Amino acid sequence: MDVFSRRIYVQLNRKDIALFKFLLESRDNLAYLTVIDKYKAVVQVVCGYGFEPEIHEFLSSAHKEMPVKVVYDSEQGTMAAGRRDDPGQPGVF
Repeated sequence: MDVFSRRIYVQLNRKDIALFKFLLESRDNLAYLTVIDKYKAVVQVVCGYGFEPEIHEFLSSAHKEMPVKVVYDSEQGTMAAGRRDDPGQPGVF
């Protein structure tokens, strides 16, 4: 089965969902966002394969504006253990 997209589930503060969406949309077709749980502030970011460096750069830059925690990444198929360059920070950018 061919898979053409990657899904990353991110937990934010509820008040930051709109800002996160605005910042993501400003990156011109990098990915799209769906709110999965508005009470727990979990959003799904869907992007095409090959955009991993851009997505990680986006998440790092978004973390400068708000707390960003990756709770699931479809690339690993399990709960995200953390950033690739900092395994001591579980899923937090």
